[in-house]
Amino acid sequence: CLLIGYPMAYGIATAPERWRIPLLMLIILPFWTSFLIRVYAWIGILKNNGLLNNFLISLGLIDEPLTILHTPLAVYIGIVYSYLPFMVLPLYAALDRLDRSLIEASLDLGAGHFRTIMRIVVPLAAPGIIAGVMITLIPALGAYLTPDLMGGTDSQMIANVIERQFKKANDWPFGAALSFLLIYTMFALIAILALGNAVGTALSPYLVVKYPLLLVVISPEGRHVVLATSGVGPELLVAVGTLRRLMGIIGGFGLGLMLSLI
Repeated sequence: CLLIGYPMAYGIATAPERWRIPLLMLIILPFWTSFLIRVYAWIGILKNNGLLNNFLISLGLIDEPLTILHTPLAVYIGIVYSYLPFMVLPLYAALDRLDRSLIEASLDLGAGHFRTIMRIVVPLAAPGIIAGVMITLIPALGAYLTPDLMGGTDSQMIANVIERQFKKANDWPFGAALSFLLIYTMFALIAILALGNAVGTALSPYLVVKYPLLLVVISPEGRHVVLATSGVGPELLVAVGTLRRLMGIIGGFGLGLMLSLI
């Protein structure tokens, strides 16, 4: 979803003003249709005598229908299509607020388009990327209908495995354990995100100074705390974003692990 949604969101954010609303409407339009109808529409497209195979045969690209339905590829297509808007909308909100002068300055100073995107656009859009990943990942973990209809009996998504434990295998304790594991995983992901934001907000006034052999954090009160040894060259780093992400990841994993064990 991120690989597809990021170029789409970037294209919408950089499109002319008169085209942004129509493009956003195209992203939101599938939500006006029932989720079940959308899944059956993809079944009609991907089945052996469906629209895709008939189109490829009419072009002479294939001689026999491709077996796409009831395969892992069909499940991936269905899940990506279903949850792609949840990735595009947060990314668009983050990219739309970017200062375009930073991109222009990067290009004027000799950085190419790819380097500008990786070094300027992506770090500034990190909140939207994180929000999109979380909003997409949490419902995708519990996806049941799409794998069941498009993946067939061989689908191994956790929601389908849980359903089989209760209905077919009659192993209710194992199914209940998997259900709690799914809940704890979602809760841990939310806790990691919340704690990362909280720690990052608390550490935002701090400054990092990098000396030849020491990495020092300077608090607003002027206190110096040595964190670790570092590399070469004295260098002053306003590493607010890096420090926020680092402490958020460290603290979040700790809290998530503790909550999962509880």
